[in-house]
Amino acid sequence: MRISRAMRIALVGVLVLGVAVFILLIELGVNAGLIHHGVSVQGINLGGMTAANAGKLLEKEGDTLKKTLVVFGRDGLPRKLSFEPRTIGWQPRWKRTLRAAMAVGRDQGPFDALVERARAWFGIEVPWAGSPKPEEVDRLLTEWEEIAEASGLTIDRGALRYKIRRVLSYRPRQSLYRVPLTGD
Repeated sequence: MRISRAMRIALVGVLVLGVAVFILLIELGVNAGLIHHGVSVQGINLGGMTAANAGKLLEKEGDTLKKTLVVFGRDGLPRKLSFEPRTIGWQPRWKRTLRAAMAVGRDQGPFDALVERARAWFGIEVPWAGSPKPEEVDRLLTEWEEIAEASGLTIDRGALRYKIRRVLSYRPRQSLYRVPLTGD
């Protein structure tokens, strides 16, 4: 029996569609009620965890992050400049971060959710929710600018503000971050 070209194309199409549906069902079953494999928060792998377990881990890690000293330095400064994130009002919002991690592959339309689920298998990084209080960052920057100016250096305030916001959620933290100066 000879199968026509059109029939072969149709059979291949049905086969591909069937395999795609099968993979989707397996994927939905594997990650049902769990954070998708491949989802992490600043290097903390949450993939395959329940919301309760991931929440405990994020709460613990967030508590450590907000108390871990952040140190900046630069040749020419009389000393290292440091602060604890909680002193500038930064609190890692672990509940909001957990919601964002759980939402991967769930909050979009069917096609977008499928694409995001596939991407998650190759790794999706969810950022920590939370930001420092601007007035506390301003206070810290003013204090550091006075120290730098006494040594004849001028801090690039905008660049340092940006850098502070970025390094707050780094894990593990570097032992020293470079203070940006004007003219760098």
